[in-house]
Amino acid sequence: IGRALGEGTSVVLVPGGQAEIFSTTSSGNTVRVYRGHRGFVRLALQEKARLAPAFSFGEWELMDNVSAPSLQRWTKRRIGFPFPFWPYGRWGLPLPRRPPKGVTVVVGEPVDFPLAGPVDEAAVAGLHARYFDALAALFERHKAAAGYPDHVLVFDDGDDAKTKTR
Repeated sequence: IGRALGEGTSVVLVPGGQAEIFSTTSSGNTVRVYRGHRGFVRLALQEKARLAPAFSFGEWELMDNVSAPSLQRWTKRRIGFPFPFWPYGRWGLPLPRRPPKGVTVVVGEPVDFPLAGPVDEAAVAGLHARYFDALAALFERHKAAAGYPDHVLVFDDGDDAKTKTR
């Protein structure tokens, strides 16, 4: 990824990863986004790459995952990944469902940051906060037009005490 960025190629990353897969569900009106990862921000600072927030409305309705939170937390601590991991959608199989409102992807303006200066924890924390503020604003600005006017965005920091509703 670093080499591609260094060559000026655009890269798309999904920073939620495995943590987000296990906290997301297709039912209800809460959309959970994991924001505990900071490596993508550090890489953007190191490579002077711009971060553009993007949100995919309806994506959470494509698939669900078997929910066994206690067992999944235990296996993640013991073997490094949560088990069981069984994504399912249409007919209970690992086939995506067709979301009733479709999938709408919106992309915001890149988040500005100083091109000079050290890439330290303060710089990472500052850009991380600005990126997720921009993502929340993007969600709020487009949720009604995408067909999800009553949905609420919740940021998950991996620690229940730090989970924040937007």
